[in-house]
Amino acid sequence: MPGWGRLSRQVGRVADDVLLASVRGNTDSELAFTLFLTHLASGPDGDPPVEELAAAMTATARQITGWHREEGETRPLEMNFCVTTGAALVAMRFAVSDEPCPTLYWRETGGAADRRAVCVASEPLSEEPVWQAVANGEILLVGTNLEVDRRSLEFV
Repeated sequence: MPGWGRLSRQVGRVADDVLLASVRGNTDSELAFTLFLTHLASGPDGDPPVEELAAAMTATARQITGWHREEGETRPLEMNFCVTTGAALVAMRFAVSDEPCPTLYWRETGGAADRRAVCVASEPLSEEPVWQAVANGEILLVGTNLEVDRRSLEFV
């Protein structure tokens, strides 16, 4: 993401103090994840439901995009996010750019219920035609039942 220094200052103003104190690196991904955790409504007890993960991810992307626009930034803004609790997964592909943005793909594996899985990757991991692209401005929700729900981001 462009403007890492500005992003760091912006996240520092809104992020939870305890989460901010745990930041050890200096990457935009770590800052974005800190902002995501700040937006996550669940406390430490149990895994948050997929809808809550999606809401926090959407709020994070919306906030970063808002800062990008407020700064009058002209460089591309590209974000692929993926988070999982081990039981639920949310992935997003989003870019403000005239250039093709990074890709994100997903596929479902078939078979018996105890062998089903959903895989998310930045590029298809095989030549099989089972891989589906996540469109720019789309969020992918995978619940505990492995049902896949694709939605347009609310702020695009």
